[in-house]
Amino acid sequence: MATEGTRTRILFVRQGWSPFSQGDITLLSKHFDVKVLDFYVSGLTFSDIARSMRNLLFGFFWADVTLSWFAGWHSMVAVLLSKILRKKSIVIAGGSQVASIPLPGYRVHKSLATAIKYSLLNADSILSVSEFNRMEIQRIVKSGHVKLIYNGVDTDKFSPGLSAESETLSIPSALQHRQHEGQRREIEKEDVVLTVAVINHTTIRNKGLDTFVKSAHLLPHVRFMIVGACNDGSIEELMSIASRNVEFVGFHPEQTLIPLYRRAKVYCQLSLYESFGVALAEAMSCGCVPVVTRNGALPEVVGDTGFYVPYGDPLSTARAIETAMGSGLSDNARSRILANFSIQRREMDLVREIESLAIAERH
Repeated sequence: MATEGTRTRILFVRQGWSPFSQGDITLLSKHFDVKVLDFYVSGLTFSDIARSMRNLLFGFFWADVTLSWFAGWHSMVAVLLSKILRKKSIVIAGGSQVASIPLPGYRVHKSLATAIKYSLLNADSILSVSEFNRMEIQRIVKSGHVKLIYNGVDTDKFSPGLSAESETLSIPSALQHRQHEGQRREIEKEDVVLTVAVINHTTIRNKGLDTFVKSAHLLPHVRFMIVGACNDGSIEELMSIASRNVEFVGFHPEQTLIPLYRRAKVYCQLSLYESFGVALAEAMSCGCVPVVTRNGALPEVVGDTGFYVPYGDPLSTARAIETAMGSGLSDNARSRILANFSIQRREMDLVREIESLAIAERH
């Protein structure tokens, strides 16, 4: 148990790496001692399971607070052991595991639903990443102790400006820029429309990638880019319906994704369901005007700084993209992220929540 003057110890439980969990680990490590436990329930050998259980027990005896990103089997184990060992537990239920609508290609089995519900009913603190997400969680547990802490964006990093040191980044040749050494200026936007998503049979529908590709046929003078790796053969389906102005640029790490955001005039998030939309917020922070559906938390992120289209409607999407490109809302989009979804705000709120639980745990 932590004592006065010592750093609170957090066991961070997750089902493998994700940008959401990794971002919070980085934030929390500045304030607390953090150990990460990757917890899996399938595809493991007996020795893997034995090693995981050993690490699990050592981690729980060491920790003051457990924090689980997403709700599932891993969070159920974390919450259960926390109760047994009288530790405080937090669950961030910021994903489709609490979705109230059926999502194509995604199904929560009955046993997993039980694990999710146990986690949400018994955690000391449940955190949502949007108001929409909070309402989804409360539909399951009808609990009054769900707290909203928005996802955050590093607005210094995700910005319209570009330093001279960034000039050598590897990005598509037509998006490269020239500038004098030591200068810093905003990058001139081009007729480029982006969307970012892992490409698979599920996301083609759930992220509206098929609608994105179909809308490109109606705007042949505009470059459409899908940024993201394909983890099955589904990219062939998209390529078969894509016009020549659609580019599949594959996975881009942060350092090469940011220049793409900075060049694009418009970012599309045409999803059936979104608990937040981090890539959307990153793009807006870089001055992209958003074109989105009204589904999930997307209106919370965009507000009145972008354009809304019906889900699965290529014609309306193309018209909105064309309007967005000449709208002059780039600065408005960035200002909304600065005001509401900065990484500093998320860090402050997370630290405050953990410290309040740690104080309660000590007493």
